[in-house]
Amino acid sequence: MAKWKKGESGGGRKPRGAIHQRTVFLNALRTLSSSEEEFAERLLEQAREGNATALQIATQRLWKLPKPQLDPFELPQGDTRADTAKHIVDAVADGNISADQGSVAMQVLRGAAEMTDIQELLARVEALEGTP
Repeated sequence: MAKWKKGESGGGRKPRGAIHQRTVFLNALRTLSSSEEEFAERLLEQAREGNATALQIATQRLWKLPKPQLDPFELPQGDTRADTAKHIVDAVADGNISADQGSVAMQVLRGAAEMTDIQELLARVEALEGTP
């Protein structure tokens, strides 16, 4: 006899209306705490005692990592997009620009490439349709 009805995945889904354990944990802490400071103290206390949920929440919410601040830098240039991408990778590898700067430069290059591709496609469509 089949365990699941035909057409049902049988995947482990939460029942409708079920509340995630993080939400239950946070609501319990909020109920026990009279202020944000006390809430943070209780959260840290739970984390120190080994509560994995409290530890995860504490690291994600209380100790946010600062976003990297990028200094202006000169974008390496090449004859083609591939050459420019290679120059960016080389600049990061040589230590001339940081990895964060290289990542931003690649994103800018990708965006410029997409815009160029769109412009070229529009020009081709206009040529085929005979519209200006």
